[in-house]
Amino acid sequence: MITEAVLDAVFSFVSGILSLVPDIDITVPANIISSAVQYLTAAFYILPMNTVFHICSLLVLLQAFRIAVSLIKTIWALLPIL
Repeated sequence: MITEAVLDAVFSFVSGILSLVPDIDITVPANIISSAVQYLTAAFYILPMNTVFHICSLLVLLQAFRIAVSLIKTIWALLPIL
């Protein structure tokens, strides 16, 4: 009950301060999105997507292998075995 009252007081203080901050309105012009789509379409036309997919999947698998080895080494170092 005491912690709830303290948290309510902190929340009301923070929300009072944040209510003074003006709203932020971020708008993105539509022509930027269409330009980006055109560039991506051109890149996908030029690049052989099967090759790119295999390269990306190989990179992901190598990173997953490195993470797995690091986890195994960390667990092994934490074990109380002489």
